[in-house]
Amino acid sequence: MATVWDNLAHASVLALVLLTVIFAAALSRAQDNYEIQVYGSELVDPAHTMFELHSNFTIDGSKTMANGLYPTNHAEHETVEITHGFNDWFECGFYIFASITEGQSWQWVGDHIRPRVAVPKKWHWPVGVSLSNEIGYQRRQYSVDTWTWEIRPIVDQKFGRWYWALNPTLDRSFHGQTVNQGVVFSPNLKFSYDFTPKVAGGLEYYGSVGPVTGFDAVSQQQHQIFPAIDLNIAPQWEINFGLGVGVTGASDHLIAKMILGYRFNF
Repeated sequence: MATVWDNLAHASVLALVLLTVIFAAALSRAQDNYEIQVYGSELVDPAHTMFELHSNFTIDGSKTMANGLYPTNHAEHETVEITHGFNDWFECGFYIFASITEGQSWQWVGDHIRPRVAVPKKWHWPVGVSLSNEIGYQRRQYSVDTWTWEIRPIVDQKFGRWYWALNPTLDRSFHGQTVNQGVVFSPNLKFSYDFTPKVAGGLEYYGSVGPVTGFDAVSQQQHQIFPAIDLNIAPQWEINFGLGVGVTGASDHLIAKMILGYRFNF
C-alpha cells in the first residue's frame, strides 16, 4: 500500500510541474488583489470561527484611471474575512473589502459571502477536495463588474514535507462590463516545502486567461507569481506573506501581500 501512495505522490508532483509549465507558457484576473490566496481543502473546525486580515500593497501598478477604475499604483487593500465552521463538511465565510489609493481616503469596496463544502477527512481520500462558491458586490470604481460569482474547486495534498494545491477557478459576472464574456477561467496554484516544522516556503501562481470559450490574447491576460512563506507557529494561527511579480502587461507588476488569521473556539 505504501508503494501505491508513493507512486500517487510522485504522479501528483509531475502533474503539478506540468501545470506550472503550461500556465507559464500560456501566461489573469488575480482576485482583484484583495484576497490573494490559494485555498487549501481543509475547513474551519466545527464550532470554530476564523478571523483573517488580508493586507495587500501594490508597489508598482497602473498609474492612471482606465475604464472608470481607480489606478492601483500604491493602493493598499485590506480585507476582513470571517469564516465559521458548522460541521465536518460545511463552512461559510464573509468578506469586507476596503482600499486606500493615492488621492483617496479609506473607502469601502464591497462584500462577498462564501459557502464551502468539502469531502470529510473521515472518508480518507488520498487528496483533499472541497468546493467554494463566492458571490458578492464591489463598487464600480474598483471593478468593471459589480456583481460576480466565483466557483472554486479545490484539490490539495500533503506528502512528507511537500504540499501542493490547485484551484481551477471559474468566474462569472452578472452585472458589469464582462457579462458577455460568460465564464472566465482563473487558475490558481501553490506548492511549498517545509524547511522546518514551523517554516514553509514555495511559489503561488494566480492567473485569469479569459473566457472558457476562447482565451484572451496573452497581452490581455493577468499572471502573477508569488514566492511566499507560511509560518506554522501554532495550530490556531495562519500567517502567510509574499512578494508577487506580474508577468504580463495587463498585470500589476509588483505586489506585497500578507495574511494574518486566528481561529477562535466559538
